[in-house]
Amino acid sequence: MMLPSGVSGEPQRLEKNEHGGSILRQYSRCVALLVGDDYTSEFVQWYAGCQWKPDDYRYLAMKALTIAGSDRRSRPLLHRALASDTTVVMIAIETFGEQRDHAALPAIEQALNRLPDDADWLAMSLVSFATDEADRLAKKYLSEAYRPMYEESRQPR
Repeated sequence: MMLPSGVSGEPQRLEKNEHGGSILRQYSRCVALLVGDDYTSEFVQWYAGCQWKPDDYRYLAMKALTIAGSDRRSRPLLHRALASDTTVVMIAIETFGEQRDHAALPAIEQALNRLPDDADWLAMSLVSFATDEADRLAKKYLSEAYRPMYEESRQPR
């Protein structure tokens, strides 16, 4: 999906919109409203007055989440993202891993329990932690099909 016109994927362009508001703050709200595979009624109301389609906001929310994840101050946003749909949860897990935030593992486990149909492939994202603690959590959820891929991903290169 392409970004809506006038919006770039570059971090500096995501900092402020034409009205001076924080695009990251806008899209963090969007992340919080994306729950399940469908748009919540609150999300539909939120974007109703906007010029973009809901899928555009969804894409930008995920892009903003990825960009924000490079900053440790994004942790509250990442915790909110764990309550969202599987794609957003995957980004949050990977980002917590990149930040080496082991304190997030219980919240990640709650997200995996909330999404049992996707828990095995979401657990693959725990490889980003590169720690025994995250590996133990992953093994609770990985199906036999995913275990070899996880183990291979954990091997030093």
